[in-house]
Amino acid sequence: MKEKSKIGIIGGGIIGLTIAYKLKLKFPKSDIYLFEKESGVGAHQSGNNSGVLHCGLHYLPGSLKARLSVNGVQQMIAFCRDNDIDHELCGKIVVATNNQEISGINELARRGERNGLRGLKFLNKTELKSSLYPSAFIANAQKMIPDLRDFMFEKKGTAGVRAQAITEEGSLLNDFKIIKEDNQVHVLNAPSPGATASFAIADYLIENYV
Repeated sequence: MKEKSKIGIIGGGIIGLTIAYKLKLKFPKSDIYLFEKESGVGAHQSGNNSGVLHCGLHYLPGSLKARLSVNGVQQMIAFCRDNDIDHELCGKIVVATNNQEISGINELARRGERNGLRGLKFLNKTELKSSLYPSAFIANAQKMIPDLRDFMFEKKGTAGVRAQAITEEGSLLNDFKIIKEDNQVHVLNAPSPGATASFAIADYLIENYV
C-alpha cells in the first residue's frame, strides 16, 4: 500500500475500530474513514459481549483463532494498562465433572501448551476450593490481611451473547475467515474470541491483505 492512501472501513465494532487504529499507526499520512450506520460505535455484538479476555486455551493449534487470540490478549491487556482501562486478570478454571471428562482436560492442557500459553497448571483440592468458593478465598486472604470482610468483595457479574456462523454446507465455521476481492478485504467471521484478538486480527489483516 502507498504511504498516503484513502482507506474506508465499514463497521464501527471493535474489529473495525482496531483496524482503523492500527492502520493509522502504520500509515499516519493516510486518510482512514470509518463508516457506521448507528449513532455510535460498538452498538451491536461488540457492546454486548461477555467482557471476557479469552486466552486461547481450547482453540485448535495452528488455527487463526489460536494464533491471534494468544497474541491479541497480550495486546489488549497492554492497551488497557496503557490507557488506564479497568480490567481484571482473574485467570480461568476448567473443571471435569466426571471421569470421562478428565481426558478432555488433559487434551486442553496439551492444546494450551501448543498454543504458547504460560502458567498452565493442575490445581490441587485446596487451590480449587479457594478459587471456587468466595468464603474459602476470603478465609485464606484474612490470614494475610486480618481486617478483610465479606462486604469488601464485589459479587455482581455480567452476561453476554455469542454469535456463531455456519458454512454454505451447514457446518459450524469454527475459525476466523478473511477473504480479499480486488481492493476489498472482508472479515466474514470473527466470533469469540474476536474482541480479545482484535488487535492481532488488525495486524494480521494489514500484514497479509493491505
